[in-house]
Amino acid sequence: MERLTRAALCAAVLLATGCGGGADVPESSASAAPAAMADAQASPAAPARQAQAARLDTDTLLNWAERTFPTFFPGTQPNRTADPFVFRAYPNGNYLGVALGGVYVLGPVTGGAIVRVGSVASFTCAALASSCAATGSTVTGQAMARGIALTGAGVTLRDSTGGSRTATTDGSGNYTISVAGMSPPYVVTASGTSNGTPYTLYSVSTSSALTGAQRVNLSAWTSALAAMLSPTGRAADLSAVEHASRITVTTVTQVVIYTRILIAPTLTDNGLSSTSTNPITDGSPLASGLGNVDQQTDTGMTPNNAVFMGRACAQAQLGSCPRYTYPPAATTTTPNVCGYDIASGAPIRCDPTQPTTATPTPISITPSTAYNFGCSGCVFWGQADNYAATPTQTPLRVSTFTFTGTVTTTPSTGGSETWQATFSARVCVAGTCVSAGDTVGGTSYNAQATCTQSATAIAQALNASAIPGFSYTFTCRRVA
Repeated sequence: MERLTRAALCAAVLLATGCGGGADVPESSASAAPAAMADAQASPAAPARQAQAARLDTDTLLNWAERTFPTFFPGTQPNRTADPFVFRAYPNGNYLGVALGGVYVLGPVTGGAIVRVGSVASFTCAALASSCAATGSTVTGQAMARGIALTGAGVTLRDSTGGSRTATTDGSGNYTISVAGMSPPYVVTASGTSNGTPYTLYSVSTSSALTGAQRVNLSAWTSALAAMLSPTGRAADLSAVEHASRITVTTVTQVVIYTRILIAPTLTDNGLSSTSTNPITDGSPLASGLGNVDQQTDTGMTPNNAVFMGRACAQAQLGSCPRYTYPPAATTTTPNVCGYDIASGAPIRCDPTQPTTATPTPISITPSTAYNFGCSGCVFWGQADNYAATPTQTPLRVSTFTFTGTVTTTPSTGGSETWQATFSARVCVAGTCVSAGDTVGGTSYNAQATCTQSATAIAQALNASAIPGFSYTFTCRRVA
């Protein structure tokens, strides 16, 4: 077995290393690396901090990887050697090794390619968090609510000793807080008002990431991550003092990956990576697809603290909307409430197309035993789930659709006129497009007003919908 394992590694790097010679191991693109290990590395601004940290030896690094990512590297395996590698082989066919200062992965998780996931030094603060000092650092980030910058919001950062610092977001939702002399992990909150609705957002940061200027963004997604780390399942109950052991590189990485898998199609459709997007640390989230995701999804909590995400739907909206069921939430006055927005506390309707006071039509969904909650067109999770494992639900797809809609009119001369309304629509699915249209006319003193009012009403209804690949034109013109 030793010879076979060595042979597998040799075959992967034979052309570049000679497998036994002193040549450098080739570096594959980090984007192809297992996302979990890529997420766990220290931030790019970390060299000064890592210089203060203890030297990370091979056994400590490999042991940490086995504890942190048991899905990829199950069990405790012995070290093996295949010059220049010191590596471990796993029953699932994956290999994890160190060579020439780099960390490499090979196996099904990399598609059979040998992939460099980072330098040994880049994992120092993750594997030896207690050895990393966080002096002279700042935390910056951006707060957004419903895809809009949360401006003028009060931001509070609390550390593991009970200390706190505050700031106020600027006109773009950005903030900066000095954390010099503070002790991570940190819990960050932002409270403010957007479009007349009050929001409170939550986020976290661990001891491995705060060097230089580190980002800690706040959004509905980051609030969901904070809820997952909280012992009660509520983000508001998460304390950097009492729950520091729950806010670690390992746990934060796990909840980011868990939720990212559940909304992977949504991320891809909005131009984001389904393997590396991180709502906490990504730069300028509003300028990326993260703003679209925040706007187009409802992130809610059930009264028993399960988290769910589904497409945001306006009442009376056309197109497909999610349906939720949570029997205990039904009341006499608000039978159509199945949860509450995680950031604003606003009720989320079981049937989004009906008011909260309407009795929703029953749907054939069996609620989860763990949460007494079920849905069609959403994903949900809670404390009964193992965030270190891969979720088994069908991932959520919420796309941001661009609607092309125009209403054109020609001048009126007054008096009785004949006007024609021409409507055309086009729908494209998977590269196949279908068009249809019709023209109707009428003669009267108010024919123009009738035509334009009808066109505007139809346009408003269509613009409020989210029908994939749909575009339309509505033309009012005087013909006599």
